[in-house]
Order: sequence, then C-alpha cells, then structure tokens
Amino acid sequence: MNLDCISQLLIDGGAATELGKDIFQYHMPEDCTQGLLLKLPIAGIRINHYVPGFLKANFQIIVRSPSHSIGDPLAKLISKIITVYDLDFPGAEPRFTIKQMFPTALPIVYPRSSGNIYEWSINTECAYLTDL
Repeated sequence: MNLDCISQLLIDGGAATELGKDIFQYHMPEDCTQGLLLKLPIAGIRINHYVPGFLKANFQIIVRSPSHSIGDPLAKLISKIITVYDLDFPGAEPRFTIKQMFPTALPIVYPRSSGNIYEWSINTECAYLTDL
C-alpha cells in the first residue's frame, strides 16, 4: 500500500500539513502531541494470487491530540477525506489506484498513558490496485 499517496490525500484535504511534521508513517515520535500516524497491519497484507495486483487491507489512522475539542473534529474530517472510490494517483511508483477506501467504524478514542494526551483510532479498509 502506498502510504505516501494516502498521506498526501490527508494533507490535500486539510487534515495535516507536512509528512514528518504532523503526519507520520509507521511511527510517530513520542514527543508529538498533535499529529497523525498511518499504520499498516502487523500481520501484513494478504496477496490474492487469483487477481494479480488487486489487494485489500485494513489499516489504522491514529489521531493524537491534547484535547477532544481538536481531536474529535479532526477524526471526523479524516473519516470524510478517506471515503473515496476510484481514485487514481498518476505517476505513483508503484502504480496505485484506490478502488474503494472507507472507515469501518466510528473513531475509537482512548487516553494515551503519558501527558494526558488522547488518541483516536480510525480503522480503515482499502481495496486497491498496484504492481506487486
């Protein structure tokens, strides 16, 4: 899955400003108090050998914020941004076309243990085409 393309989709939609500043892939620094994290499934993404290049994955977008008044609207905005169908990313390497992507549930909020910071998990499903 091309997380660079999904990160750019979130930036273009106004949910973040810059990769490595307030949107991260795989790991978010502990000292970041306001940001987004895109995480792929720990078990990997299953390969469909019957339909080459067509993959389906569940992944998480984590929203970290010190307050509900910032985090809740941001999580709702992200849910809208990532609800897409037939979105092609021309020039992406490898090829990347989202056939459908959407949140699978409402955002789940839970307290982060240090610093009274909250995190929201937006569990997402994505079906896409790519080169294997």
